[in-house]
Amino acid sequence: MDWLALALGIVGFGIAIYQLCKSRSSLEIARDSLVHTQRSLSRNQVIADIGSFDGILDRIDALAKGTDRDALDEQLKIFSIKAHEVSALLSNVEENTGELEIVLVRVGDSVSLARSKLYDDSDEKLSTLVSDSISKVRVLIPQVKAVGKKLQSTPMAPLPTRKGK
Repeated sequence: MDWLALALGIVGFGIAIYQLCKSRSSLEIARDSLVHTQRSLSRNQVIADIGSFDGILDRIDALAKGTDRDALDEQLKIFSIKAHEVSALLSNVEENTGELEIVLVRVGDSVSLARSKLYDDSDEKLSTLVSDSISKVRVLIPQVKAVGKKLQSTPMAPLPTRKGK
């Protein structure tokens, strides 16, 4: 009877170890799937945000010719936020974009600085107050759009598969 109990105990431990190995494999597959989905969502958000930069710049240009400081302030804020968001997401999506990420942050900061100057001098034309920042944005947009086109034309890497598990 003792030998039978020992044999059943060894078989039981063997089954438990086998189940643990299967659970670990399933956990790794789930983690890989989560990372893949996260990268895919970040990639789609970057593409959408990059696509909106032209429209925001057009609205900023139009508002800078007028006198509505509040509306211009809002559009500058939107651009600055999107620039920082794209910078943060790029590192998750695309390799070798560190320099562009830095430029995006700097331009976003420059636009935020322009926002703070909007209400300093009410006699100053809006176009004069934001011209430096807008010229930086004009230089930045083609670089960012190139990255966006690259992301659109490059398919996502397939989800890694685990053979034999």
